[in-house]
Amino acid sequence: MNRSGPPPEPAAADGTGALGLKLLIVSLAVLFASALASFWVVRGNTESWTGAGAGFRVPAGIWAATAVLGLLSSAAQRRALRLSFGLAVLFLLVQAWNWRELIAAHLPPGAKSLYAFNFYLLTGLHALHVLGGLIYHLFVLRRPTAAGARNLATYWHFLAVTWLALAATLVVGARPDLTAAGIQRAFTGIAVSALGGFVLCWLRVELALARAEGGVSVLIGLFPPIAFLRGFMKADELRLRGWLFWWAAFFGVALSAGCIAVAVAMTA
Repeated sequence: MNRSGPPPEPAAADGTGALGLKLLIVSLAVLFASALASFWVVRGNTESWTGAGAGFRVPAGIWAATAVLGLLSSAAQRRALRLSFGLAVLFLLVQAWNWRELIAAHLPPGAKSLYAFNFYLLTGLHALHVLGGLIYHLFVLRRPTAAGARNLATYWHFLAVTWLALAATLVVGARPDLTAAGIQRAFTGIAVSALGGFVLCWLRVELALARAEGGVSVLIGLFPPIAFLRGFMKADELRLRGWLFWWAAFFGVALSAGCIAVAVAMTA
């Protein structure tokens, strides 16, 4: 009997690939979070930031790059492999245009400008990972599998979300009226909001565990790490994967934003 589509894949191989991707994303999240934290700590302690005069404007291509990456993420979700590959290439071309615009504003890579240094660093770091994604994309195009397409889509989603954080940082960070106090207040607000989401997810997971295991689990779950691990062990049974994902995400945002707020306050 003839069958269409890719052949069945071993479940173990699929699980190994997905686990490896998750570990990669966690490590990259730490890398980009560290770079963003450094940006804001330095920004909070620097008055002459752009080094390009009062008329400086952030390259308009940042908005185009954001739109292209959004389309790329959507195409990858629909498993449109060739289209998403083309959009990834287009994103790199738009980034090259952004660098050209910055050079035209008399801010080449060697300029004495902290903003230019951070612009090239953050966008270049992101572009390198887009390039890495393109290499993996070629392998998936050559031997398309359902697992490969899923992992690829997840990777592009991560880079799209990361780019949103980078773009917001580069646009807001270029404002000449930005002060250390304003940065501290903003990140304190972000940390408090994320902490609220963290508590909400914690309570939701704990409620599901209490219903499944009884009242004793409530006392054990008062310590969030234990509640998270127990929820992770029963994620499929209790349908908690989404809640656990957002729990971890809110925790990361709250911790990062809180550390930035404290660092800016202590070094200002």
